[in-house]
Amino acid sequence: MGQGLEKNVIRTAEDILQYLEEHTNAMDTLEGIAKWWIPRQRLDESLQTVDKALDYLVERKVICRRITLGGDPVYCKKKVKGRNGSEN
Repeated sequence: MGQGLEKNVIRTAEDILQYLEEHTNAMDTLEGIAKWWIPRQRLDESLQTVDKALDYLVERKVICRRITLGGDPVYCKKKVKGRNGSEN
């Protein structure tokens, strides 16, 4: 994804970030994010669009992708280290 990034991918990425701002400890799988995080009026978003939006945010180091013991990735807000080294 680059300059030709689809508008719906950017919009979905913005929705994910908004959800994370409102739910700072949230963490979920691709399917969970597509089903629960995206606003109700957009439930028809495809998993592919959400997947691209998550990749976009991970590539820019805005969110984290972690792999569970079962091998499925989960996504969460990236922790920012403060001046004293603690995470916010």
